[in-house]
Amino acid sequence: MNLIAELTAFFLGALHALEPGHGKSAIAAYAVGYRSSLRHILVLGLTTAFAHTISDNARQVRHFRAARRRVSGEKNRFGEKSASGGGEKRQRIAQQ
Repeated sequence: MNLIAELTAFFLGALHALEPGHGKSAIAAYAVGYRSSLRHILVLGLTTAFAHTISDNARQVRHFRAARRRVSGEKNRFGEKSASGGGEKRQRIAQQ
């Protein structure tokens, strides 16, 4: 079962990489403009993919931690319970 999940995730990630953005146009423009070698283009592409992966993983960790705080009802950095989503504070302001 894990192999199927991993292959599915890999396939969906590959499809995601083909979507617009992800630096493909910048790499293509750079490669054409400077008549780069295949090796240089591959290094540039892998560097872009690595940077995208790292930034995306950091975003996912941030969202996971925020969701866990919301579910557990921990207080956020402003001292409010995250579980309320700020709704209680909005209600207090509206009542004043």
